[in-house]
Amino acid sequence: MSAQIETQLVCPLGSVCQEIRDGKIYRCAWFTKLVGKDPQSNKEYDEEGCAMQWLPILLVENAQTNRGQTQAIESFRNEMVQQQEQFTRQLAQLPTIAAQQAKPVLLEASDNEEKTTDRDI
Repeated sequence: MSAQIETQLVCPLGSVCQEIRDGKIYRCAWFTKLVGKDPQSNKEYDEEGCAMQWLPILLVENAQTNRGQTQAIESFRNEMVQQQEQFTRQLAQLPTIAAQQAKPVLLEASDNEEKTTDRDI
């Protein structure tokens, strides 16, 4: 028969999270309620505890959120680069297209003026 050793968690600052004395509840400012899911195990949380206790869980959640945002930003950047390259190619073709479409237009001249084209102007 083996003896089971109980683990007792204590505050590293030597404090008590909450206690009742003198008809009042004295509660540590770091004693908070967390409601949500554990990002690694999907375990539901609806518990009160020390904010320092929740910190590792919240850091993992924050890291996962940042990875998702980073992927979205990278995708947006790639789309913008692709569109800018397409725009630059189209812009480079404008002089060629304009030259192909340009045709001399004769302007009506008065009796004492010479006939000119729009290229002469």
